[in-house]
Amino acid sequence: MIRKVIIGKKEWYNRETFGLELHLPGISPLPGQFFQVRVNDNLDPFLNRPISVASYRRGKLLLIIRVVGKGTALLSRKRAGENLTILGPYGNGVKVKNRGKSLIVAGGIGVAPLYYLAQHLKKKKIDFTFIY
Repeated sequence: MIRKVIIGKKEWYNRETFGLELHLPGISPLPGQFFQVRVNDNLDPFLNRPISVASYRRGKLLLIIRVVGKGTALLSRKRAGENLTILGPYGNGVKVKNRGKSLIVAGGIGVAPLYYLAQHLKKKKIDFTFIY
């Protein structure tokens, strides 16, 4: 599903990584799912950027993005209050079961979707270890 959303907040975490908080009520993305983010309305760059869900709480979707090329560089210039077109959520995601312990291992920008998984495990009171 194509959605026009407003960037509620933008925060830089370091020189190359930033987060966009989008107002998006009424969905229930699973850990491991992602959105296709349209960089702009023209055809350059042509492809959308797949960005994993880093957090979703109370109608606010957090996407954490590392600037690695032209598309993500253009996204990094977006500001709070601007519109953004996203599609999704896509992917099967991770269905959290209420048993046993979990081990989460992440590195680099790959930590973003696993943060959301850790939130789900904590909410379900499932014991886990997070290694970064």
